[in-house]
Amino acid sequence: MVKRASGSKKTGSPKARSPRGLAVFDPNPSGRLAAEVLRALAVDGAVVGRVAVLAWLPDPSDHAYTKDVDVAVALADLPKVRSWLAEHELEIQELPIGGVNAGRAGGINVDFITCNGELGTLSPLFEDAIQAAQRSRKSLTIGGKKLPLVPAEHLVAMKIATMERKDQEDAERLLEVAKVDIPKLRALVERFLAPLGPARLEVILREIGHPAARPRRKYDRAKR
Repeated sequence: MVKRASGSKKTGSPKARSPRGLAVFDPNPSGRLAAEVLRALAVDGAVVGRVAVLAWLPDPSDHAYTKDVDVAVALADLPKVRSWLAEHELEIQELPIGGVNAGRAGGINVDFITCNGELGTLSPLFEDAIQAAQRSRKSLTIGGKKLPLVPAEHLVAMKIATMERKDQEDAERLLEVAKVDIPKLRALVERFLAPLGPARLEVILREIGHPAARPRRKYDRAKR
């Protein structure tokens, strides 16, 4: 079962569902593996990606397909993670975005992400998110194991950074539904995603009619 830490709302069904309602992925085995890796190596990490989006959107109708559990880890910790996975006979694949995928028959599919790959680096943002998750103490329980949950502000910044349509849709929905601290988000985007990120954020805020949106400026030409 996947749920927020005590005192928070549950994220809904433990299985992501396709548009036709067919269960496609059970995150519990993957969550248990991720928690075991972080505990065994005494390294920090945070749940990011689609599973984190599910955690921040309480309405099950907002929950979309996912095929894995994404966990951000620091670039310096990746060699230890890779070695542990190899020693425990997990199937390992390098991720183009930076990091490794761990798989095993029986439904385990975990991405340990550093985001320093061939498309550029977002490692500073991801590592800041990991530290913020440790400070906030918000967590997800997946398969009976608690994992730190990325703050909503960092998650939105990650989604804005990719410039992919599905990630922008996630960012829009998070900004509409989740309690995102806009000043904090603006500071993160300015710090880690300048020069294009700040303008892109303002475009999204305006398009969803967010009350904190700033008026459009003539030189604001950020592309979606």
